Amino acid sequence: MVDLTLPVSSANDVMPVSLRGRVLTLLLAFVQTALTSGIIFGWPAFEHILLEFHLYENYCAPDDVLPCNDQLSRMNIIFNVGVIMNTFSPVVAGVFLDHFGPRLTNLVSGLIFLMGCLAFVIACFTGVDLYAVGYGLLGFSGPGVYVSLFHLSNMFPQHIGLVISCFSGIFTISSFVFRVFRILFEQGVQLHIIFVGYAILLLPLMIAGAFIWPKKSYVKQEASPSSVSSEKTPLLPVDDTPSGAEVTTPVSRASSSVRSSEALLEAAGLSSLSLFAQMKSPLYWLCTIWIVVLAFPGLFLSAAADTLFVRA
Repeated sequence: MVDLTLPVSSANDVMPVSLRGRVLTLLLAFVQTALTSGIIFGWPAFEHILLEFHLYENYCAPDDVLPCNDQLSRMNIIFNVGVIMNTFSPVVAGVFLDHFGPRLTNLVSGLIFLMGCLAFVIACFTGVDLYAVGYGLLGFSGPGVYVSLFHLSNMFPQHIGLVISCFSGIFTISSFVFRVFRILFEQGVQLHIIFVGYAILLLPLMIAGAFIWPKKSYVKQEASPSSVSSEKTPLLPVDDTPSGAEVTTPVSRASSSVRSSEALLEAAGLSSLSLFAQMKSPLYWLCTIWIVVLAFPGLFLSAAADTLFVRA
């Protein structure tokens, strides 16, 4: 009989021992990340929904061709608020994470995300212009959920780079949530019903996380030979490639980059310093620029994919 029980975090925040428990915990983290972390970057699909919802058409003159410039300008404010909140949120989430731990950070971020959904529901029902507020709450809460789960990669000492790469990829995939919203909206589902259903979907995940995520972040542990040998099921299929042959894949390249940067930071002694002490180092800013350059193309992915869907 296969035990699919998720490990509940205890007062001592002991890391799950069994491979099955760690994998299930990580899968829950992936689902939370996919549903919350970067959905605001699916703006092209959501903008189409708002246009079909006839939002801000009252700003257009009677002889204007819809959508008019004033209408689009008002909608751009919604997106700008979300992006600005998303930009500064990781700093707040990081400080909160250092002081209160991943469990409370994840829970508070999830509640803020649900408040954003509620703001859209109220706006649809009452006509009160809470769209920018709701989008800002969605943008602000996403990184909090995201960064509070990063430490789970330490459950797999031999696959830390792979786990972090998966988190980064799922962050990009989360921008397709609004594409699903658009499909539902085009099928006749009302916008407030979509947000209510989405909130109901997220609520059990947040409640489960409140019991499963530890109060303190898991720390990196060196895998002992016995623990490595006990993991009979690898995270990825193992092929028969000769040990001397070098296999290069996108995942392996990303994993190698993450491991290299992690080793670089540890060698420089920055990982044990405070935030402000790290910011005084040139290496900190080089790593920041490197991450920004890698993340920048993801901003265009959702718009390009949405265009392809429309043409199809």
